[in-house]
Amino acid sequence: MWAHAGLLAAALWGPALAAEPAHPGKATYQRCAACHLPDGAGVPGAFPPLAANVTTFGASEQGRDYLTYVVLKGLSGELSVADQTYRGVMPAVGAGLSDAQIANLLNFVIKNAAAKAIQGPSDGTDAPVAQPALFTEEEIKKRRGTIQAEYTQKTILTLREKALTTVTSLIKPSEDE
Repeated sequence: MWAHAGLLAAALWGPALAAEPAHPGKATYQRCAACHLPDGAGVPGAFPPLAANVTTFGASEQGRDYLTYVVLKGLSGELSVADQTYRGVMPAVGAGLSDAQIANLLNFVIKNAAAKAIQGPSDGTDAPVAQPALFTEEEIKKRRGTIQAEYTQKTILTLREKALTTVTSLIKPSEDE
């Protein structure tokens, strides 16, 4: 009898669960998943993980410019992420994407690939990282204009360091406090 009830429940609820719409950034992320993997974990030594970086950079204006730049223009050279150095090239994937597609892509990474960073470490030693505000189409449009007019790879890497410093100082109070 319980088996019949389970089958009936699956028949009634199954289509509703299957009909849950996919995140609008998921299809675009498939381009990224080839290197960064479906869960955003990256490949040690080859392709950096996305999780902690997206939540960190999404928390500041400089970091949001950095994320938008990387999607629009790509990045090459040496990059240090989570105490590991990566040397390579990330292609510019955003040139053919609309502002809405870029916002959806970054939001998909924030909501999904960054889930581990948002939940915090499993050992419970640190508080969870707050989820940054989601990107909007209007925000990407504004940032795209700024990036096209003002940023080079050198200036964006400087901006990346400022974003990391800003967020780190917010998370870890200085010894003067």
